[in-house]
Amino acid sequence: MKRQLYFSLFCKTVPSTSSPRPHDAALVFAVLPYSASATATAAGAASISGKHMFMAQYLVDSCGFDQEKTTEASKLLKGIQSRQQPDSVLAFLKSYGFDDASGLLGSKDALVRLFKRKQGILVYNIEKKIQPNLELLRECGLDGQKLAFILRNRPLIVAQNADFLKFLISCVEDLGVPQTSGMFHCTLCALFVVNPNKFKMQMELFWSFGWSEDDVVAAFQKYPAMPGRSLKTLQRNIEFLINEAGYASSYIATHPILLIFSLERRMIPRHGILAALKSRGHCASDYKVATYMQVSEIKFVEKYIVGYEDRYPDLSELYASLNTHKCF
Repeated sequence: MKRQLYFSLFCKTVPSTSSPRPHDAALVFAVLPYSASATATAAGAASISGKHMFMAQYLVDSCGFDQEKTTEASKLLKGIQSRQQPDSVLAFLKSYGFDDASGLLGSKDALVRLFKRKQGILVYNIEKKIQPNLELLRECGLDGQKLAFILRNRPLIVAQNADFLKFLISCVEDLGVPQTSGMFHCTLCALFVVNPNKFKMQMELFWSFGWSEDDVVAAFQKYPAMPGRSLKTLQRNIEFLINEAGYASSYIATHPILLIFSLERRMIPRHGILAALKSRGHCASDYKVATYMQVSEIKFVEKYIVGYEDRYPDLSELYASLNTHKCF
């Protein structure tokens, strides 16, 4: 399906608003578990301005928020001035199995990131929008960790028109991914941001490198944004990691973050330095590609170039020759 059709359907199903209101949908994502000092949280709540005070105190007393997160979250929920609404939402969450032990998004940091990225989620009503969509997802066998995965990574899925969500589910099934598959929730999230043709080509690429269904699920769960990467980037990085760096395809599946790095700017230069060190007898256990590819540029240079410059002064020149984008 063409991307324009996805955009058209999305515009028809997501209402626009000039001033999002923090109603009950906000609370679905707000009541998360958090362990903190009662003394510290009470002191923090006391410093919050009057118009935020009710929800600030509620988040402290009922949800265990600390000072910093209480301040941030209560500003988004300042329109709520009675216990009736938040109490009903707490009951709603517990009816879905998201109690104080498990949570919904997993942390307050995830909640605040969600509010900052997707403030539009605050306008939706539980009974009319959120609950019917959650029920539809549960009918597809998506609950527990799978449902939490969707809410953490693609929360707007539960804010769609029911017809659009059903259409999205049918697209997943049309790709040959049944509701019983462990890939179903990952594919649903992927098709929310990319068209089926692109996703299908990505899957065919992964299959060609010997990935199993479990490998794909593991990769998507660790790096949900992977479907947004270009097919060319994915293929070039996988080929380099297997053919040049010598890593198994299954290792790449468990470290999908490696698929987002620039081949020319990061992977080739850093691998060249590590290969040089290994050839000189340095084979420390922390030379795993997932370790030296993910560290910052400053830390990489300090540890793998400056750290050996007394013995191997040529490393700086080698690194510069491998990467013309950096100067030393």
